[in-house]
Amino acid sequence: MSLPTFIGIGAPKSGSTSLYHYLREHPDVFMSPKKATNFFAWAGTPPTFCGPGDDDRENRGTVLTLEEYQSIFDAAGDAKARGEVSPVYFHIHGTAERIKQTIPDVKLIVLLRNPVEVAYSRFLHARRDDCEPFESFEQAIKAEEERRRLGWGPLFWYIEGGFYYKHLRPYFELFDQSQIKIKLYEEFKTDTIGVMQDIYKFIGANPNFTPKITKRYNESTIYTHTYLQKFLLLNPIRTIGRSIIPPGIRITIRNALLQKKARKPSLHPRTRRRLIEVYRDDIRQLSDLIERDLSAWYDEPSSFRSHRRSEA
Repeated sequence: MSLPTFIGIGAPKSGSTSLYHYLREHPDVFMSPKKATNFFAWAGTPPTFCGPGDDDRENRGTVLTLEEYQSIFDAAGDAKARGEVSPVYFHIHGTAERIKQTIPDVKLIVLLRNPVEVAYSRFLHARRDDCEPFESFEQAIKAEEERRRLGWGPLFWYIEGGFYYKHLRPYFELFDQSQIKIKLYEEFKTDTIGVMQDIYKFIGANPNFTPKITKRYNESTIYTHTYLQKFLLLNPIRTIGRSIIPPGIRITIRNALLQKKARKPSLHPRTRRRLIEVYRDDIRQLSDLIERDLSAWYDEPSSFRSHRRSEA
């Protein structure tokens, strides 16, 4: 029986889908056919999240037994590295302990993005998939605490998901730092090939391989062609699609049909400033933990400072 030699643990909305595809391109690397197995998140118990779309998004297709999980990687053959990418591992309590117990020598890959941007990106993702009832991000974050109490899934943890120090600290306490590769979304976006080649080296694959980086995956936008969007997301249409089209291809087709009518509205500067204050202390603690300067995440760009003056 085989187990992965590396795992991408998140953070969500920080480039994990692109990471998965760029890893999958490498001839030395075997990736789980399904991007996220979520195996270590739920400890063998099916998740019971009950928010809009949670049954399809969080509960469907999760690997629940070690035997099934190992069987995925039995197909790796003589690949130098075997892996999966499950962003939910980043913030589900107890996941780090379960990974350590099962694969103590595993290598962990972490992509981190400004948590303010991630919170808003999650909201846009939920709006894109017609799961978020509120049109206003501000309304959605006000409802978050109550939603979590009611059992809504991780997609709707807009604010909670961004406390990176809180979520990452257990991994640093359990694993040697040499087993953890931290990359920032900003550098992943501006130097994708360089970052990927460093990750290839980290997992034991040929670092000279160059991935195809022309395609961008899983961008969070809002579709303006609402009638087409709602038609494609209707339960009967989705049920038929599931029965005849593999998940990855199904999502690609759906997004391609809608993407031409997509837009990405800006986060209001006032909301941005408020969230910066929410995350400031956690960012500073994270900066010390990973030994990286993250002050750009809480230093307001000049454009926002100008907007503040105009509001005064």
